[in-house]
Amino acid sequence: MNISTQFSNIMNQWTDEVVEKVSGVLLEVGNDAADRFKTLGDFENRTGKYRKSWKVQTENRRTFEKMTVYASGGQHVLTHLFEYGHAKRGGGRTNAFPHVSINNEIAEEEAYQKIMKVIEETSR
Repeated sequence: MNISTQFSNIMNQWTDEVVEKVSGVLLEVGNDAADRFKTLGDFENRTGKYRKSWKVQTENRRTFEKMTVYASGGQHVLTHLFEYGHAKRGGGRTNAFPHVSINNEIAEEEAYQKIMKVIEETSR
């Protein structure tokens, strides 16, 4: 076996290991984000359905992996209304409770830091 084949095999092993660990990091960050949605925002949550509706969906493809945190069970229609506020029937506007943008920034930073840590630890 020549040196290029050996090097290629080592790189493939390393890549598979990193991909597996990054997948675990994304699942962890997605679950943390869904849990944060259950507490973020100081809007009135009359029935509790909106907070309980947050779920995580994973999508694995050959070239990428994606985590989506979303409000399920028909509660997704409230997300925009809470995030940006809306016009009231008698005039005026409701208060905006920006919880999606805040959680998105937190999750992106958390994912970046954890993925960089995984790559560092794996490359040692």
